[in-house]
Amino acid sequence: FYYDGMARANGDPIFSYFNLSARQVSLYACADDDCDDVFGGVNSGVFPNVSGTAIDATSQSIPKVAWTQGDRLYYYVCVSLSCGTGDFADPTGLNYVMKSIRPPGYNSSESFFYGLSMALLPDGTPVFAFIDNGFGAVVAHCDTPSCENVPTAVRIAEDATVGTDIAIGPDGVPYIVFLDNDYETSGVLRPYIVRCEQCVDW
Repeated sequence: FYYDGMARANGDPIFSYFNLSARQVSLYACADDDCDDVFGGVNSGVFPNVSGTAIDATSQSIPKVAWTQGDRLYYYVCVSLSCGTGDFADPTGLNYVMKSIRPPGYNSSESFFYGLSMALLPDGTPVFAFIDNGFGAVVAHCDTPSCENVPTAVRIAEDATVGTDIAIGPDGVPYIVFLDNDYETSGVLRPYIVRCEQCVDW
């Protein structure tokens, strides 16, 4: 479930997904572009209700993975091409970090994050996009590549209800694709592309 994947700079695929039976987020890194050899899977601890995963890689091809559960965002920084082995515990002992994001309109009894996507700025700092149930599309930006502090979050669209995808433009500003809720009234899901104007001064 909630699969995401990409090719690193050398063409080797990496991918993340939610293992429903084990209730774990798994990350796999291929050792060649045909994925004939796969580095050992890396698994998170037990997360019973994951609602999305996202993966990207730095300019040095180091994987980074994120996932959402409820109103929480989890983010893991790998330190090697193979991302180590074991339960998201790499050779340096760095574990994933959990961030409790409070986007505009956040309500602890109603907020539920899903439709996650992630992109990295040139220095490796992550930018996330997701849907906050009932409050629309949100963009969240860390201030460092390791995301030590709670990300800054802005709401970019109130009507977004189905999924997101995010890319960083040549000017460093995120662009987000999402589907709106016209399906409920017109039977049509309408895609939109939005430049995050609130992100310009981040």
